Amino acid sequence: MTTDLSDLDAAATAWKKMGRDFGDLRDDYQKYVRSIAKGNSWEGVAAEVFLESSTKTTAHEFLGAENQAIAIGNLLLDAYKQLKKMKKAVEDVRDDAIAAGMHVNSSGRCSYDVDKNTPEQNRVAAQHPDHAEALERKWDERIRDAVQKVSDADYEIKAALHNITKDQDGKGEADGFNSKASGDVSVNSAERAVELARKGDEMNETKLNQFNTLLKQNTNDKVFAETFAKRMGADGTLGFWYGLQPNSSVNSEKRQTLLNRIQRNLGKTLGTATRSDSPAMERWENEMISQGPKRLDGYYSPRGYQVMTDLMRSGDYDNQFLRKYGDSLVQFEKEQRDKGYGPEDVWLSHSGDDAYSTSQIENPWNNDPVTGLMEGLGHNPGASTKFFLDEENYNYLVNTGQEGARDWPTAALSSGEGTGHNSLGHALESAVTGHSYGGGPADSEQWSGQRDRGEVQAELMRRVMETYGGPDSPREQQPGMGDSLGRMGAAYIDDINYGIHGFGGKDQEKMDYDKILGSDGGDLLKGKNGEILLDSPTVVSFMGELGVDEEAYDVMSKAQAVYTAERISEHSETEDAYGAAKLGAYGHGMLDEARVQAIGDEYDDDVQRYKAKTEEANKWLEGVSSTAVYTATGGLSAVTMGGSAFLMPSIAGGAGSAITAMLNEQIGGGENPQQKIDGDDIAHLQLKFNNNALENSTNSIYGYMDREGIEGYERGDIASAVENFYYRGKMLVDDANEPEED
Repeated sequence: MTTDLSDLDAAATAWKKMGRDFGDLRDDYQKYVRSIAKGNSWEGVAAEVFLESSTKTTAHEFLGAENQAIAIGNLLLDAYKQLKKMKKAVEDVRDDAIAAGMHVNSSGRCSYDVDKNTPEQNRVAAQHPDHAEALERKWDERIRDAVQKVSDADYEIKAALHNITKDQDGKGEADGFNSKASGDVSVNSAERAVELARKGDEMNETKLNQFNTLLKQNTNDKVFAETFAKRMGADGTLGFWYGLQPNSSVNSEKRQTLLNRIQRNLGKTLGTATRSDSPAMERWENEMISQGPKRLDGYYSPRGYQVMTDLMRSGDYDNQFLRKYGDSLVQFEKEQRDKGYGPEDVWLSHSGDDAYSTSQIENPWNNDPVTGLMEGLGHNPGASTKFFLDEENYNYLVNTGQEGARDWPTAALSSGEGTGHNSLGHALESAVTGHSYGGGPADSEQWSGQRDRGEVQAELMRRVMETYGGPDSPREQQPGMGDSLGRMGAAYIDDINYGIHGFGGKDQEKMDYDKILGSDGGDLLKGKNGEILLDSPTVVSFMGELGVDEEAYDVMSKAQAVYTAERISEHSETEDAYGAAKLGAYGHGMLDEARVQAIGDEYDDDVQRYKAKTEEANKWLEGVSSTAVYTATGGLSAVTMGGSAFLMPSIAGGAGSAITAMLNEQIGGGENPQQKIDGDDIAHLQLKFNNNALENSTNSIYGYMDREGIEGYERGDIASAVENFYYRGKMLVDDANEPEED
């Protein structure tokens, strides 16, 4: 707060003047000194030696000194501007904290200030001390973040100054001046990062920390990223990461943690670099793809694909590069399959006593590169959509169990996962929603941007529904896919609800489906001329599959509740509000019946586990009903509950329309399933589940009737009609009943 940054400005001016002075000295040296040796007045060996040595001095070192001094001046000027702006940001957030009723001490710590708040605010703070503490923590964090940015910039400037004064041009005197000095902080930071990286496995923890700090501060800096990638080259990048042995069992816990951080930041840096369209980066990308099939260091070493996709797990890569890289990887694996080698043969270590076994050789690169590719595609929706629109790619990776499809490895991966299906789900989720599965690019913790459910995404989602809603659904063979399938379903909840009602074709109660479900409902299912592109039984089967899987059921139950409440809210004060409740309850019934049947099928032979799982489901349902969620309409609705975030289409027509679903933000999948429930028999638990599920499906309409003052026989008739639709939905997926036509 008290630093006088004007010294930096003055130093920058002085250094640039020094550079110009060196230029003048170079001219004088050439004119008044070297001219003597060139003339006829000085001859002999001494003159020849001087002429040779002075050529280095005048032709290069004076030039190097001029360039280096001017570059330092430009770097210091850049530093002055950066730090001045960041210091102002610290001052601003301090002032904002004071204006918000905080006292800020000299260390930047905040405390609630009764003298700066109103009596009413002080009364509330006294009654709710946790609220005041939360405010203090919020302002502490904001000030700390602003100060940290200054510290990070200071470190980067220091690293740039360290790098700029090293003689890196390879000309003139050894350890002379640096004629290639750049006044760009990003370029110098990248050069320093390259210098550290070239130390390879000789980097100690101090050097690794320095390297990671440079990456972390510049992951989105295009100049830094491209400079680093070009200087390292494709083979140098692979060799560096391979040489660090990031998954070796001999790494200490501290070193492994640090390498994990470098993995994320290096992946993000390379992703930023690929978004450059320079010829140099195009060559880097082509070289990286060509390195894919090659082993880095002998027969038992990993291939380039394995090393690079280990870095693709994070980062926002160029769509075209990621697509080309993915196609190349899949094509290589297919070629190996045609030679008789499956994915486990190609990528993973094997146990055994034969001469070719790698069981006695440590191979920390025991990773499936296709899994890494899926994580990369999961963060890059554009590339993922195009990749899976290719039917060969889709059929090979998604149609598990079908002829010609990939046999996903089940051996342990370097990421610690058992299979790659979870990553496959991330990539598909990204492809059909147009949005990174983890939030935004580069692992953003917040939902950002608009979900893109355009024509190509809808085409791909239709293919997903046909795959998982068809007779050969691969869901059971793909553990870990459930949460992603649920989020995909939530993103198309309007189309799914439209489809499960048979497109309004047959129903004993005549309702305007298009009006009740929204004019956009069913866009996925309808062609440009109104023809049906996806039959209702397939949609119904897909909905049932989502209900069977525990994680998919979790997400879809919430999504169905929000969707139903939104439809009721849209048709408030009209008869269509009750129609929306009926249609919503129908979908709830399907999900609930599928879930309870799945529990029975999975635990039928183990009564205690069956009881525990049913009670867990009950606990989950009881939590669904405790709070209301509101969201403004505007093209994107993002709902986060219990750590399961999902995107939904915003259906309601009026801006600010309330979503009145009673959903609990704290849902976490229920309590410990091993709780004591011996006193509950199975029939009682099933009844309890059914009652809780029915309550969940009708909460919105009961809340609506409460607001509208609907009571007596009218309330009973409406409730009975809605519950009737709920049970009809259950019957549709009940194995003991024939499906109804609608």
